[in-house]
Amino acid sequence: MRDITDTLNVMERTVYLYLCDYGKEIDAETLWLELKKSGAALSIGSVYLKLKKLENEGLVLRIHAGGRKFVYKCKV
Repeated sequence: MRDITDTLNVMERTVYLYLCDYGKEIDAETLWLELKKSGAALSIGSVYLKLKKLENEGLVLRIHAGGRKFVYKCKV
């Protein structure tokens, strides 16, 4: 059986695994800043695109946190 992350590219996998390891809800900007601290080279726009793809794949939950703010959480 193939691992679901086998279909993800390196940066998508990085975002997904960080979310799963983080274990709780996080907003996209905080996620981006944390990934940058760990050495990942991606823009805030790329983080949003990766999160959208992961959400569409059913791997990430997007949760409305009020107003225009959303937080994300690993679904598995």
